[in-house]
Amino acid sequence: DGGGELVIRLRKEHDCLCFNIHDNGPGLSNKPDSTSSILPHSGYGIRNVNDRIVLQHGAPYGAILINSPEGGCTALLTLPVLSRISDHQ
Repeated sequence: DGGGELVIRLRKEHDCLCFNIHDNGPGLSNKPDSTSSILPHSGYGIRNVNDRIVLQHGAPYGAILINSPEGGCTALLTLPVLSRISDHQ
């Protein structure tokens, strides 16, 4: 209650857009406290998002969830930088 913080960062690395979304809450309940990916333990929504990104763009891209032992959760999302599509297509 109150005092929560959500930090959203975006950076471009080579041909990738890297989103880092972190909160300082209690973390994801019933999920392992680990700095490794907890995507296999997540709900259908985030897994579907990850699967669609990987299907569309390949394995280097996708989503990772990290439950921090000290509290909070981080979502990492990596997408390719796409060139603009002509307005005439």
